[in-house]
This record gives sequence, structure tokens and C-alpha cells, in this order.
Amino acid sequence: MNFRFLLTAAAGLLCAACSEYNQFPIATVGHVDLPRYAGRWYVVGAVGDPAKPRFTSSTQDYVVSSDQQTVDLGVNWQTSANGESGARVFHANVTDPGTNSQWEVPNWFEHFPQYEIMDLDPDGYRWVAVGTRSRTSGWILSRHPRLSDAQYAKAAQVFANQGYDVSRLMRVGQ
Repeated sequence: MNFRFLLTAAAGLLCAACSEYNQFPIATVGHVDLPRYAGRWYVVGAVGDPAKPRFTSSTQDYVVSSDQQTVDLGVNWQTSANGESGARVFHANVTDPGTNSQWEVPNWFEHFPQYEIMDLDPDGYRWVAVGTRSRTSGWILSRHPRLSDAQYAKAAQVFANQGYDVSRLMRVGQ
């Protein structure tokens, strides 16, 4: 084989692998009132790998520090594959204190440390659409175990508008 061909093929593969990070940036909400955001959220939708076990239920609990620069995030889940359950706590740093809509979460499933609040119900903080820059994961969260079809559809449209493959968006029961 020709060296130039191999070099071109390798460059093409590298560009394809990195392209998901080179898409347009995630657009986030203008402001998140962190004390209002704090508390329990139910995961009612998730973007993920369809080949991996699905959650049958999942909650996320948020505690905001007094200086509003950090957020502790407790995640609880149960899978449908074997009924396995688990819990984990993450420590998030608010990276955009002007809006509070972008966080970095070290060790957040290790591959996507970003937490981008793409849309949020402005009236009652009843639901939120959260994404990652890689667009490989995301969540629709609700203050209640169920979200109306209209609200879910609106949140799903946010993912579509942000360049997500919405065929990977799955409802999560509670």
C-alpha cells in the first residue's frame, strides 16, 4: 500500500471521530436559578446506546453549594436487564457562572464531563433538557415521574434542534 493513501485514510478516520465535537456548540438557556433547580428530578428520557441496558427508573438529586459555584449530583438507577440498581454522587463545577447553564462534572460516566442545560421550563422548572457537547448522551428530566406527551415532545424537539440523533432518545419509565 501507498504511504500517502494510509496517511489520508488515517486523517479521514481521525476527522470522522472528532467531528461530533466540532459541530456547532450546544446552545444553553440564558439563566438557571440554581436554588430552584436543586432537588429531585426524575429521568423520563435519555439519549444513549440502544444496545446497553435501559433504565427502568432513575432519579437525580441536586444540592447547590452556598456560593452557587458547585453542585452535588446524586444519581440513582435501576436497569431492566437484570433489575440491577445503583447510586453514585458526582461533584459538578459551574463553568459559566453568568448563566449557570454549563457545568463540568469530573468522572461523569468518564466520557462526557460536560453538563449543558439546553432548555428549561421557565414557569415552574417542571422539566429540563440536558445535553453534552459530544451529543452522545442527554437527559429529559421532570419534577414528576411522568411528563405529558406535549412536554416530552417539546423537550425531544430541543434535542433535534441541537443536532442529536433523536432515534437514540428513549423514554424512561418510573
